[in-house]
Amino acid sequence: MMLSRWAPGRGVMSMSRWCQANAVGMAELVSVSTLSLEGVSAEKAPRAERWPLPGKPHGSVGTRHHLLPQLHQRYFGNERGMIAVVDRVTGKRHVAPISDAIVEKDFYTSIDNDGAFDGRSDHLLTWIEGNVAPVMERIVRLGLFQRFPLQPVDVGNICLFLAFQITRGRAARRMAELMGDTYMHIMVPKDMDEDQAVAWLRTGGHEPTTETIAQVRAISEIVDDIEFVPDPNAHIGTMGRVALSLFEELICRPLYLAVYDEPSLLTCDEPVVLYFDEGRPLGHRAGVALADQIWFPMSPRHLLILGRGDRYGPPRRLDADPASVDYVNLRIAANAYESILMHPDQDHLAGIELPPPGPLYTVNAPGFPALERHNHAPQRRRTQRRRR
Repeated sequence: MMLSRWAPGRGVMSMSRWCQANAVGMAELVSVSTLSLEGVSAEKAPRAERWPLPGKPHGSVGTRHHLLPQLHQRYFGNERGMIAVVDRVTGKRHVAPISDAIVEKDFYTSIDNDGAFDGRSDHLLTWIEGNVAPVMERIVRLGLFQRFPLQPVDVGNICLFLAFQITRGRAARRMAELMGDTYMHIMVPKDMDEDQAVAWLRTGGHEPTTETIAQVRAISEIVDDIEFVPDPNAHIGTMGRVALSLFEELICRPLYLAVYDEPSLLTCDEPVVLYFDEGRPLGHRAGVALADQIWFPMSPRHLLILGRGDRYGPPRRLDADPASVDYVNLRIAANAYESILMHPDQDHLAGIELPPPGPLYTVNAPGFPALERHNHAPQRRRTQRRRR
């Protein structure tokens, strides 16, 4: 396949250089992406950690949040703002307004230390989208990739957008839930006797009483039948930190743009796709640093590719082989968590046989049979909702 002949050039920019170019200091960006997403009250934060972004940070509390940005969906929708949505598991297809596709009320709303609703995570994502929107528009509409090299600020905005896209969706939220469940099953032994329950309570700093011992033992008896689901804060609080680590990996990769003659590509709710030269099962996730290439369908004609190493020369625009489109669409669609999206007048899945979804992550935990379910695709794909 043509894509296997591409290779990355050398990274040319560090995160600190991007922050300087984008007029946001490193300390401020780290503050935005870690302290604030962990629910630190803006009023109680030290001055150096106050919210650095313009606008109203809590303006989106109580509103519907797009897990897949509308700016991305619009390239795949029609002129009336409609897009086709295909269920990854059932294959059922419907057409919906882009404003209603891949949304959930208060998905990024956290609870701060005072118990108040905090909208800064969605505000941060909106800022990131606002920075990358004109870059994507110039690439898709004006052929920016015909002029190299890209400005460092443009590369940085693209990589930061992609890093957060990896961490912001429902797949990442569900993975955080499953990891929380794994932790609790390891921490709560099955069938504890009274002495074990007393020791367990004291280890956690709790006073063993007749009531608390009975409660712990009751949970221990049925622990294999319980799924422990953490609050959405567990995902929101780590989203920024993980994204910054991913950004450091992405920013060192060269960018290529494969352009198809016809609008042939689809997208999905997890559109950042990892490609490996050595075959890995489709739909099974792996680490970003291990990927030979990283794909992002920017529009139905434009496939952005982040390479690795210096195998195939400098970043450039490439004419995509029309014969590669089914293979590319297969990998994009297989990466979907819940939804595959495309232009309402097209069926880019025709003739493509999707593999069943794979596990979000795998667990090797002998002696914990309840955790074996994590080695398969999640039976429950919806995540814990923010309750008001």
